Amino acid sequence: MRFQLTALGAALLLGSACASPAPASHVLNIAAASHLRAVLDEVVPRFEAQHPNTAVQVIFGSTGQLAQQIANGAPYDALVAADTLTLQQLEAQGLIRPGAIWRYGRGTLALVVNSKAAAIRRLEDLRTPAARRIAIANPNHAPYGFIARQALQRSGLWDAVQDRLVLAESAQQALQFVQLGDAQAGLVAYSLVAQGSALRVLDVPTTYYDPLDHAIGITARADQPALAQQFVDFLLGPEGQAILRRYGL
Repeated sequence: MRFQLTALGAALLLGSACASPAPASHVLNIAAASHLRAVLDEVVPRFEAQHPNTAVQVIFGSTGQLAQQIANGAPYDALVAADTLTLQQLEAQGLIRPGAIWRYGRGTLALVVNSKAAAIRRLEDLRTPAARRIAIANPNHAPYGFIARQALQRSGLWDAVQDRLVLAESAQQALQFVQLGDAQAGLVAYSLVAQGSALRVLDVPTTYYDPLDHAIGITARADQPALAQQFVDFLLGPEGQAILRRYGL
């Protein structure tokens, strides 16, 4: 298996591979939203164990960036997205197979706080000087950035914090900004910190943002459509769903 982090246009080779694919008869190319890195780090080896002649390669990025790459001809067999709307739009453009979209989970937001910002104990504290910089994924192409903006707007914080936002390419990068101290706090996917974090993790009321259903779709140009369907079945099956639940999805 191989995992990579991608940025729009910079292309598919940003980020080094964890390991080279083992010799295999089939290669399944998956594009996946960045908040799923730890999830797929568990899912992919188990899927490969059940399909020993298959190697799964995963490219990570924001859902919007990956969708644009698909529109530009990227050879993905499936897109594991952070929303459903993006896949529906791709289907309408003939880029996802008709009827080949399945919901696999629902995401939630977490507020993560750097250890040097002890004064931030709840979402409302983002209006204080303790939060000099606040990281979120770019709302224009990242579903978690979109609902982060919703949360800030519905909580009445938007006007107070808008000029202190640091926009990341993805929820994963927003988390990294906080980890590195480039931001004191961030609104990220809970799945990124569900299994532990050195950061303080605080809840964000779900009433502050619309439900974010996640979906997977098989692309119209998939080289391995049958294998992609088997991956979908695994993700939706008992073993895949048990992994997803551990990450709050």
